[in-house]
Amino acid sequence: MRCGRRRRRGWTPTREDVAVGAAAAVGIVAGARRFGLTRRIRRAVWLLHQSSADPDTDAERAFRRLEYLASIVYRSRRPGETPRQYVEALSRDRFGERAHAVAEAHERARYGGGVDEAEARRAVEAVDDLIRQHAPVLRRLGGAGKPT
Repeated sequence: MRCGRRRRRGWTPTREDVAVGAAAAVGIVAGARRFGLTRRIRRAVWLLHQSSADPDTDAERAFRRLEYLASIVYRSRRPGETPRQYVEALSRDRFGERAHAVAEAHERARYGGGVDEAEARRAVEAVDDLIRQHAPVLRRLGGAGKPT
């Protein structure tokens, strides 16, 4: 140290460095958007983490998450196929009774007298379990509730 002043270490960016960094960041974001990565990331987060509202909404969201998961790892719902027929195929071929539990909660929430918090929570947990079981890449991204 000379004259009581400290010598700064490290690197201080110039205006040009900041401009190049900002342009690179804008380019990366634009490229991610162009190739659909932002939509995919948003959808993965939606699939992995269901926020809670009221029991009926939670049960309906759980069913939508089940449909989306099934479209990734099994098949999409066919034109003219009812939700009940789709769940029958899912439970028979891949997802078991958990798919039935989610579908029953969905039907009661949407068409019946509604569901209570416990039933909605069971539907959400069933979908979380199915995600852990059938979507290992999504599991690694931090998702679907607590690990079993």
